[in-house]
Amino acid sequence: MIRYCGYAKKYIMKNEIKILLTSDLHLGMNGVDPVVPENIRMNTFKKITALAQEHDLLLIAGDLFDSTNVSRELVEQVAGEFQSVRDQGTEIVYCPGKGELDSRGVIADFIYDLHASCLFSNPVSSDPFTVQRGKQTLHIYGIPPSPEFDLSRIKKEADDGFHLGLFHTEFNNNKSRSGFRNLNLDFYALGSNHDFKMFKVFEKIIGAFPGSPEAVTAEETGDRYVISLLLKDNEVFQIKRLTVNSIRLKKVEIDCSSYSSARALRDHLMGHASQKEIATVTLNGARNFSFGNEIDVLRSRFFDLFIIDNSRPTLESLIVSYGMEDSIRGNFYAILQEHMERQPIRDDLADNLAAALNVLTVDGLSALEDWLCAISDV
Repeated sequence: MIRYCGYAKKYIMKNEIKILLTSDLHLGMNGVDPVVPENIRMNTFKKITALAQEHDLLLIAGDLFDSTNVSRELVEQVAGEFQSVRDQGTEIVYCPGKGELDSRGVIADFIYDLHASCLFSNPVSSDPFTVQRGKQTLHIYGIPPSPEFDLSRIKKEADDGFHLGLFHTEFNNNKSRSGFRNLNLDFYALGSNHDFKMFKVFEKIIGAFPGSPEAVTAEETGDRYVISLLLKDNEVFQIKRLTVNSIRLKKVEIDCSSYSSARALRDHLMGHASQKEIATVTLNGARNFSFGNEIDVLRSRFFDLFIIDNSRPTLESLIVSYGMEDSIRGNFYAILQEHMERQPIRDDLADNLAAALNVLTVDGLSALEDWLCAISDV
C-alpha cells in the first residue's frame, strides 16, 4: 500500500518526509504508585500529538500503554488524539510493545479501536507500509515483540526509497561491526529502552531509541525526548531530539555538614527549584541544625518533594530539637545541655555520644528504660 503523505497539509509538496518517533509512554499505570501522575502523562501525550501534526508521520515503537488493563475512557481519549493527528494529514504507524500484548502474546483488542494508519500485528512477517512525498519513498517494516524475534531476518522488499524498521526490542550496542552489517534496513526506530540512545556504524546513524517521554521509574531523571527525523534523497538528512516531558525528576545529594543552618540549606535548594520538577533530596553527613518549617516552605516550590534524611544530627542539634519536650527524653537533653555548659565534651566523645543518641532518638529506639539508662550515664 502506498500513501501519498501531505495532501491534507497546506504546503507545497517537497521531496522529503518528516517523521516523529516516540515510545514507552506507559499510559494507564494502574495498580502501581506512578512516579508521575496519570494526568501529567496524558498532557505529555497531547504535546506529542501536537508535534506530530507538524510531521508527515508519527511512529510509535510500542508501550504507549502500560498494560492491557486500561479504562475505556483512556482508550477513547487516545483515539480522539489519533483522529486529530490524522485529520491534519499525518499518518500514524504503530508497532505494539510488550505492554500491549496479553498473556498469550496477542495484541489487546482496544489497540485496533485507535484506528492507526498502520498497526503491525503479524508476528511472523512484515509487509511494509509505504508512504511517498514527491520523489521520496519510505518503506516501514514492523513486527510485534516475541521471544523468537530477530532483527536481522527483516529484509528490504524493494530497491527504491528508504527502508525503516519500527520495533519494540532491545538493541545490542556491543555487536561487532560485521553483526551490524547483517542488519539490512537503512534505519531502526526502536522502543523498550527508556533512555535516549543512538547507534552509528562508520559515523552513519542507523538506529535510535527515543526513550520514555515521561518518567516511568524514579531513575528516569532529567529531560525526556521524542525524535524528529527528516528524510531527503533516501538519507537521514536531519535528526533531532525534542524535549517533551511535562515534569522532570531530579535527584539531589546534600552534605549537611556544608551548611550552617536549615535556612542556608533551604535557600540553596530554592535557587534550583521549579514547579515542573519532582525532587528527591537525600541528606547526608553531620547536621548541626534542626529543620523547623523550612521543609514545608521548600515543598511549595516544587511540584512534589521527597526528603530522604540520612543525616546524623550533632549533639547541639539534638538538644535544640528535643530539649524542650515534656518527657523523659526532653529531661535527658535538658540535663545534657546543663552538663555541656558546665563542662564541654571533647569532640571525639561528642561524636560517639551523638552517634549513640541518634540510635535512641532518630532511629526510634526510645523505650522508657533506654532513656532512664541514658540519664543515669550522664
